[in-house]
Amino acid sequence: MFAYGHHYFDDPDGDREMFLVYPAHRAFQEPIAQPFDFPVAGQKTMRLWVVPFVIDAVESRLELPAQCQLQLRSLQ
Repeated sequence: MFAYGHHYFDDPDGDREMFLVYPAHRAFQEPIAQPFDFPVAGQKTMRLWVVPFVIDAVESRLELPAQCQLQLRSLQ
């Protein structure tokens, strides 16, 4: 993930957040509270959030922590 972030984040001043998405289950219903921070010399810190994806017959959704910069919009 660290190498992937270095390769794809070409704007050193932009938000540098990555998301590792796992299917939600009984023991993993909410995002891990704190990101894994990867300081990079001369650039903003890269952050890795671990978040659950809830698969539901009515509404599937990604559970994001309030502190992350990503804002999801409904596709409807």
